[in-house]
Amino acid sequence: MKIFLTGGTGFVGTHFLRDQNMAEHEVVALRRSETSSPCLPLDKEPRWITTPLDQVDAKQIAGCDALVHLASPGVS
Repeated sequence: MKIFLTGGTGFVGTHFLRDQNMAEHEVVALRRSETSSPCLPLDKEPRWITTPLDQVDAKQIAGCDALVHLASPGVS
């Protein structure tokens, strides 16, 4: 399965990425900036897209079977 994920650098998103890596799913993950990184170490990095959510191009997420939206602004 190929999954498009928002919020992959956050606490919940990082745990989700770890689970998807164990399940051997392909993940395309959105992040706010090049310096954004997951809060926990990952065995395998997703394919990162660095752009605002409203500017994601359909070509960047082509073939994704599911969308998992875990992003939220200002969570601390």
